Amino acid sequence: MANKKLAILFFISVLLAFFAGYFSSTIIENRSSVYSSDVFTAITDIFEEYYYYDIEDEEINRAFIASIEAIINQYAFDNDDPYTRLNAIPLNITPTDAETFEGLGITFVFNSNHELVINDVLVDSSVYQVIYPNDVITGMVINDERLMFADLLENEIVNYMSGVAGEVKQIIVVNPDGDELIVDATYQKIDTPTAEGFAISNDIAYIKISEFSAYQSGVTVGTSHVFNDILVDLETNILTDETKTLIIDLRDNPGGALTALNNIDDSQPAGITQQLLVNDPQYPVFTMTDNVGNTTSYFGRLAQAKPYDIKVLVNGHSASASEVLAAALMEAGYELYGEATYGKGVYQNTKALNPANIMNTYYSITYTEGTWQYGDNLNVMDVPLTVTEIMQRGMHVMDMPVYRGEISLDEVDVGLSLYQQFFNIYFGYTGNDLLRTDGYFDTKTEIAVAQFQDDLNLPITGVLNLSTSHAVYETYKAIINDMNEDAQLQDLIALIEG
Repeated sequence: MANKKLAILFFISVLLAFFAGYFSSTIIENRSSVYSSDVFTAITDIFEEYYYYDIEDEEINRAFIASIEAIINQYAFDNDDPYTRLNAIPLNITPTDAETFEGLGITFVFNSNHELVINDVLVDSSVYQVIYPNDVITGMVINDERLMFADLLENEIVNYMSGVAGEVKQIIVVNPDGDELIVDATYQKIDTPTAEGFAISNDIAYIKISEFSAYQSGVTVGTSHVFNDILVDLETNILTDETKTLIIDLRDNPGGALTALNNIDDSQPAGITQQLLVNDPQYPVFTMTDNVGNTTSYFGRLAQAKPYDIKVLVNGHSASASEVLAAALMEAGYELYGEATYGKGVYQNTKALNPANIMNTYYSITYTEGTWQYGDNLNVMDVPLTVTEIMQRGMHVMDMPVYRGEISLDEVDVGLSLYQQFFNIYFGYTGNDLLRTDGYFDTKTEIAVAQFQDDLNLPITGVLNLSTSHAVYETYKAIINDMNEDAQLQDLIALIEG
C-alpha cells in the first residue's frame, strides 16, 4: 500500500525543449490544496477497501494520469482553448534532431486495442509501398514468438517499436481486407528538414519552412540555423540585386518555437526575422503580451533592407509562428499570397510537472500563456493578415484517399468520395464527364476505375480493390510532391515573371 501511495504523489521533471512553447521549461511549484492528490488518494483508498475488484499499481498510475489530464482538458474546454494539453514522452525516448530521425518513417494513431493504425508513410521510408494508410500493425515477431500489442500498454509498444538505423524488426501487419503479413522493417536515418531551399530560375529562389524548431545543444541546430545556411547560399548565387525575388513558403506550417524567429542567444544564428528585417527601435517586428500584461518587443537585426524582393506564400494551415513571420514580413512591405491564414493570435509555454516516474513516462503541460501582436498592436484573430488571393487547384485541394475495403458497382461507401474526387482530377474530367462524389459507386465510377487500372497495368476489374487503392495512393503522393503540380506556387512564379 505504501508503494502505491508513493507512486501517486510524484511526477517526473521534463526539460525537453522540443515541446511547443516559447520559453524553456520550468518546474511547477508545489501547492497544498484540497484540490490535490489528497482527493485522489481518498478515492483510491475507498476502492482498495470496498471495491469488488483488486486495484493494481498499474491501474492506480493510469487513473492518476487520467485525472490530471481531465483537469487540464476541463480548463481548456471551459476557455475554448484547443492548444492547452498534457504531454507524455516515454522515459527512454530521448530528444531527437528536428532535421532528421531514425525510425520507420510512418505516422500512426493507436486504436482501442493498442494497435498502430497507419496514417501515412514517408516516401523515403523502407516500408513505403509495403505498408499503406489504414493498415494496422498488430504486433511483432521476436525470436520466432508473436508479441501482440493488444496485450501491452502504449508506452511499452513505443519501446518495442523504437529502433536505430540499420536495425531490422519483424512487424505484423493486417490490411483492410483482413490479410496478415509479416514485414521485415529496416530502420533508417530519414531527413526531415524544417527548411529547404533551391533556385527556381536565375531570378527566383525558394525556401520552404515546414515548422519552426528551437536550437537544442547537442540535439538539433534549429530552424534558424538551417534557414541561415540556405539563405547565405541563395544570396551568394541568386539573390544579388533588386531584380531577384525570394519566395518564402509558409503553407501548412503549424508554427513551433518562436526562438527560431528571434533568437536572443548571440552564440546561435540570428532568428529568421533578425536575418531578414531591419533593426528599427521604433517599430518592433512583433510583440508578445503574457497573462499579466507584460509586453516584450522583438526587432530585426539588419542595418539595411535586403536588395531583393520577398514574396510569401500562406494558406489556412499557416498558423502561430508562421503567421508571426508572415505578419512581420508584411509590415516590412513584402506581399503575402495564397489564402487567409489560420488566425492563431495566442502563444503557448510548457512547464514540467513535479518529479516522478509514472509508468516510465515524462509529463508536462503545454498551456496558452499570452497573445502576440503585429503592426500597431494588432492581433491576427481580430485583424487578419492581408493576403493577395491565389487559389490552390488540383490534387492539393483534396484529402488523401484511404482504402477501407473493396467497393464495386452499386455499393455506397463514404470513403469512395475521395477516390471519385481523385479520378476527376487525375483524368481532368469536366462538365458532364465529372464523376459524382457522394460515395455511390455508379457505372461512370466503374469506368473510371477500369481506365485507371488500364493506365497502371493493373488487372482491369472496374472494382476499387486493394491493389488499385495502393496505386491511387502512390500516384497521389507523387503528384503532391511534384512542385510543377503545385498550382499556387506556379501561379506566383508566373506573376513574378510577369
